[in-house]
Amino acid sequence: MCKPDRKTLQHIDANLKLNNHFDFMIRSAFQMENDIREQHRPVSTVGFAKGYFKTQNIFNYELNSDVLLTYHNSFSNGLTLNAAAGGNMMVYKVNMLSNAANGLITPGVYKLANAISSIEWDQKILNKRVNSIYFTANLAYKNKLFGYNWTQ
Repeated sequence: MCKPDRKTLQHIDANLKLNNHFDFMIRSAFQMENDIREQHRPVSTVGFAKGYFKTQNIFNYELNSDVLLTYHNSFSNGLTLNAAAGGNMMVYKVNMLSNAANGLITPGVYKLANAISSIEWDQKILNKRVNSIYFTANLAYKNKLFGYNWTQ
């Protein structure tokens, strides 16, 4: 049985033309979710002869933010230059807590307080962060294209 989860999604961005050759972009997105789950196994279920009840509370969020500066120019000698440099930051966190009653005192009563023995619990926490920078450039001379990309 799953109770309705709660999700939040947010996004914001801005694009600025700094002058005839430079543009600047910044954006950020945030997603958050809280999921509450229950598992019920009746008495005499294969693998759960005395019944089973489990609850899980899973909370996670992810934040992504980017910045990008671009340069573009066409010169009178037939040379065209387009270049961009930017960075990204991603943060991801998960916290999951599980509680389980492996065997029920009263069949059909799915509560942790109805456990035959000690409640089994488990908690998992994940924290992840990735920071990136990148650069790309395209140089053209009389419509012949030369390019370069770099990511770290």
